[in-house]
Amino acid sequence: MGRWRDQVPEAVRFYFEFPRTITHDRLLIDGADEVRTLLDRVLPLGEQLGTPVLQLPPRFGPPQLGQRARFLAARRAVLRARWLTACHTPYVFIHSPDDIDAPANAYQVHARLRALVDVGELPPWPGTPRQLGLF
Repeated sequence: MGRWRDQVPEAVRFYFEFPRTITHDRLLIDGADEVRTLLDRVLPLGEQLGTPVLQLPPRFGPPQLGQRARFLAARRAVLRARWLTACHTPYVFIHSPDDIDAPANAYQVHARLRALVDVGELPPWPGTPRQLGLF
């Protein structure tokens, strides 16, 4: 990883995706050893380490949301220490069917992230109705 980092301009960021065995095969159950190994491998990228990607399969639905919460909670301390305090810019991409829940999800993620580190205000969601008058 260090060689890759050294061979590209400083502005280049490397992004990694959590292994399919964790996200698709196990649906985020267990996988602590694989995540630790992955983080140890990508840390030499330093400031060029981009945002981690957690892509879940189509069969991952509401019944599995507890698994997602437990998975993220178990990694929170590691990611907070190695990611946010290293001044990396967090990017969150959320897709939900028809995007009807996207604004609410984005504001919820922003609020949780803001509780950890100063990320400023989230701008108004595009297309959100705004009050145009006093009433």
